[in-house]
Amino acid sequence: MNDILLLTHAGFASALWKIVVHIYGSPPEGVSLLEISSDSDIEEIRCRLGETVQALAPGRGLLILNDIYGATPANLVQEWVSVERVMAITGLNLPMFLRALSRRNVSLPEMAEAALAGAVAGIFVLDVKISAQK
Repeated sequence: MNDILLLTHAGFASALWKIVVHIYGSPPEGVSLLEISSDSDIEEIRCRLGETVQALAPGRGLLILNDIYGATPANLVQEWVSVERVMAITGLNLPMFLRALSRRNVSLPEMAEAALAGAVAGIFVLDVKISAQK
């Protein structure tokens, strides 16, 4: 089974986690949260990220989900995505997180593909006027 790390700006991972616990009824195992605020010590965050990667049990992968490409959370991941058993996706949303949780028993690349598909599949335009003009 693969693990998941939510690496986001402050408050975002916690908010998603609360929703997932509400949906599941209890906290899913194998999920870690790491949030970065404006006063975070980046070296401490980098160290905690490294500890999370190093603590992976044999046979487990780590999918790191973060909120926005080009920002600090995604930049910190860059040094770890070349490590075997670690993949990362930016653009985190709730459908992505839910899909990743539901596909933790497949290979890490399959899990990442499913999470990405979930993110995109969860986006709709609900304004009938805009949809009708296309």
